Amino acid sequence: MNTHDNTSSAASAPASIEDLVANHIGALADHYRLFHLSDWGLVSDEAPGKALGAINDILIALCAARPSDRDQAELRRAYLTAVLPEAVDGCAALSKSVFHWLLRTEH
Repeated sequence: MNTHDNTSSAASAPASIEDLVANHIGALADHYRLFHLSDWGLVSDEAPGKALGAINDILIALCAARPSDRDQAELRRAYLTAVLPEAVDGCAALSKSVFHWLLRTEH
């Protein structure tokens, strides 16, 4: 599980919300693929765990994003509403980063 501080990587994320959502879905699919390959001994047992880092980093970037475009903001809200409950369940470190970026205010 990726428990490092995602603060710097999230703050510099220049990607569009569509790109972030697509990349998150792709990272989830890669993790799922590695999980099954690991079951068959085709990749190391550590490979699925390492893939979680990308999933979490992209999720944090989505939380940190503050799109000014209404459609982008709605896509962000809808996607995070769908994925956050399962993503942060039982993961205190990820929950802390998610809440940090979601509750952050601009000065």
